[in-house]
Amino acid sequence: MRVKRLVVGRLRTNCYIVECGYGEALVIDPGGSPMTIVREVLRRSLKVPLIVITHGHPDHYSAYREVKNALGSKVVLHEADTWVAEQLGLPVEPDIYVNEGSVLKVGASEFKVLYTPGHSPGSISLLGDGLIFTGDTLFRMGYGRTDLPGGSYEALVESIRRLLALDEGLRVYPGHGPWTTIGAERLFYKRLGHEEFF
Repeated sequence: MRVKRLVVGRLRTNCYIVECGYGEALVIDPGGSPMTIVREVLRRSLKVPLIVITHGHPDHYSAYREVKNALGSKVVLHEADTWVAEQLGLPVEPDIYVNEGSVLKVGASEFKVLYTPGHSPGSISLLGDGLIFTGDTLFRMGYGRTDLPGGSYEALVESIRRLLALDEGLRVYPGHGPWTTIGAERLFYKRLGHEEFF
């Protein structure tokens, strides 16, 4: 599995193109620059059956419609965040709703959906082979804000606790900023004395 990160939009959101084998890829969080995303997919001669939106904040999906139409993909989202998208003024129309335990199959790869609310009520993370995409739930040395519609610090704490309990070697690909590992983030929060995360 190969991961290509594109930094898109004015909030510098990470959009990921994940090569999954058999000529297929997963696009995660097309938050801007649709032609850049489409060109990168076509340059690699990939098919994209699914576009996953980790949560319903426009900086993570504002280019989804153009990318979907260009590539013939289906759009995946947690149902709770259709409401969030409406509240923020840019509705989204997913083709597939997912929740805890859903499994997405693309090419030779499988991704398990983890329901990780807090930053938004429908935030999800995608757990693959040796890696996890966490949207804005967990960053390198940080986590997402909770003051937007449907946000909950208490729910976010529970989600981060769950993520930090995963295998320390997992590579974390967040919604903004550089990649990290579960082990590195566990150590960071322990050093800060964030006992609520453990």
